[in-house]
Amino acid sequence: MLSSITRKYGSLHQQISKLARSSAKKSLSRIGDFLVRQSPLPAQPVIDSSHFPWATLLEKHFPVMRRELDRVMAFRSSLPLLHDLQREQYRISADDRWKVFILSGWGR
Repeated sequence: MLSSITRKYGSLHQQISKLARSSAKKSLSRIGDFLVRQSPLPAQPVIDSSHFPWATLLEKHFPVMRRELDRVMAFRSSLPLLHDLQREQYRISADDRWKVFILSGWGR
């Protein structure tokens, strides 16, 4: 008797899980479509730099920024790991390659 109940409710659980995943997938797709329609930028893989007027300032000062980065990277091993500062990021920084250098901070 217990095995028949397990089969019945186990199957029901699987069906509910499948329905929940399907509904979530459809909802996320609709949200994504909505966000694309709201964006002032074109929905294409490569967006022309004319949409980002501030990018020319970054390009102009790239050599200076690169020198600053090179100085920071000399101390890379002492930089904290992303997931040590934000535990919820463990999925994307499970190894020791994603380091953090804080340019501006808040709090204590």
